[in-house]
Amino acid sequence: MTARSRKTGGSASTSSSAVGNRAERRHWDKYAAEARETFSEIDLGDGGDPIRVYVPSTDALDELNTAIESRDIWAQLSVFLGEDTDRFREVAGSAPATALMALLKDVMGDLGIVEIASGN
Repeated sequence: MTARSRKTGGSASTSSSAVGNRAERRHWDKYAAEARETFSEIDLGDGGDPIRVYVPSTDALDELNTAIESRDIWAQLSVFLGEDTDRFREVAGSAPATALMALLKDVMGDLGIVEIASGN
């Protein structure tokens, strides 16, 4: 299994602003649109399509924080995988817990939510 991330569309800003391209993104709809374009892919190595994981909603982030507090790795993964959870579990159900934890850490890093989910 591998995870990789990317943003669809868009281009890098060459703004000289101290906050990068912030001036270009000042409107809420631009922040939200940019976040919706960010995803991570998990290739299960099973010959099927990779699972595409997007940044969770704020409601789902609450579920993620609850799962983190309870240390339930499957509940954490379920927040990201949604309807693909069963497919993932078929492939990874007997994997070492450390592999699941490493994948979860990579996906959260790809999506830029490590600090948010950990409360930092």
